[in-house]
Amino acid sequence: MNKKFKKSLLLFTGGMTALALVNQYFEKSIRSEDDPVDVPQHTWYFRELTVRYSVMGEGAPVLLIHDIGGHSSSVEWSETAPLLARHYKVYTLDLPGFGFSDKPVMTYTGYLFVDAITSFIRDIIKEKTDLIASGQTAGIALSVQKTAPELLRKIILVTPSSPVLRQPTTGIRRALLSVWQIPVFGTILYNLTYNRIRMEHILPARQYYRPQNASRKLIHAFYQNAHRNEKGAVAVSVSRINHFFAVPTAEFAKEADKLAIIYGKYNLEEFPVLHKYKALNPHILFAPIEDSRKYPQLEMPDVFASQVEAIL
Repeated sequence: MNKKFKKSLLLFTGGMTALALVNQYFEKSIRSEDDPVDVPQHTWYFRELTVRYSVMGEGAPVLLIHDIGGHSSSVEWSETAPLLARHYKVYTLDLPGFGFSDKPVMTYTGYLFVDAITSFIRDIIKEKTDLIASGQTAGIALSVQKTAPELLRKIILVTPSSPVLRQPTTGIRRALLSVWQIPVFGTILYNLTYNRIRMEHILPARQYYRPQNASRKLIHAFYQNAHRNEKGAVAVSVSRINHFFAVPTAEFAKEADKLAIIYGKYNLEEFPVLHKYKALNPHILFAPIEDSRKYPQLEMPDVFASQVEAIL
């Protein structure tokens, strides 16, 4: 074995060890946090996966579906669900791959989430429900209405993602993104993407009208969601960046009736998206929420709940 090869092997081994230690640090930092995060109180089994959900209140059922970013979970509804529960029976769940639900290492697709939601309504709610979906789950909610219209009354989209269908990645981009699937490298890329500085400072600054409104407990919950069961979280992230979550949102939005969109008035990135929805379906009801951006349900929960009640 020549000296050059030995040196390369030593550098490679040292680099991999360093990356593994960094990944271990992230895992340990989650366990060492002393702030408890509320765990959804009930368990439901879907395709042999454990899915966690909560229910509160009495009345007509309302199902709240969180966004599908790396930090997402039902905690997104923690401020709003108790307010809506004064008049409705409110269900929140962690979709497969998010929050406290199972995160197996597999390919996640938009249609997996569509199936999970329709199955949840049939198995748990067992009656027609109103569906409120946030961010990238907009198209998924519309897909539920398209495939099982008998299960839904009204749909409310909250700060929805663009209705333009993003095709799964191919070619050079797909090859570049494949680095995420290399065990140690994929995990370190994921950890760098969802690092503590980004979660505690950049995320509130970009997604809140008043960043100081993002409580420490909420930001900690976002951070924990991103790093709980990291191998599964990386698998979810790989599926997302390859656009496997995409469904034909525009097609379904054209045909949707009884559809409303609630959005943060100061989420400037949202306006081109709203124009696209309006062009697709002029009958959509648009309801802005003052003093909020991406998460009006967290920044202005009282106003948000009142707006939901007015629409339903």
